[in-house]
Amino acid sequence: MRIPHDTRPRIVVGVDTHKHLHVAVALDQLGALLGSTTITVNRGGYTELRDWAHGLAGDKDDVPVVFGIEGTGSYGAGLASFLRRTGHQVIEVNRGDRSVRRQANAALHWILVVRMRFHEPTIAYVERRTREGRTTKEILRCLKRHLVREIYRTLVAPHKETKQLSLVA
Repeated sequence: MRIPHDTRPRIVVGVDTHKHLHVAVALDQLGALLGSTTITVNRGGYTELRDWAHGLAGDKDDVPVVFGIEGTGSYGAGLASFLRRTGHQVIEVNRGDRSVRRQANAALHWILVVRMRFHEPTIAYVERRTREGRTTKEILRCLKRHLVREIYRTLVAPHKETKQLSLVA
């Protein structure tokens, strides 16, 4: 059984909201990066974001643009209101439960503590970075990023290969 995959053209703009600036990233319907931009938090910045997103569609007026905005109840409220008033679909993106993120972060930390004691490639990496003058905090941050990518590839890679094969078939 094949899982249907919607391949209609679409642009999804994810917006990370902050007090003075918002950062937006645009993806196409297949998840390919189309671009990113940073705007100021005012009407001019909101207009700039809207025009930028529509510019990514080129001459195709029928390509829908959907905005996913974090924090529509606080820093993103003005942008969400502006986009809704101009007829755009806005989806509120929740940050998730902080306790879950903290538990995941603690698990990653303990995995790295064990690796730094017993995993030869990690031990060699730590020694090399220490000789380069890196702090333990910097080394842990880099190792954590590497570990997350490793976990992501393990969990997602088989699914991506299946999706790509089904698109070819």
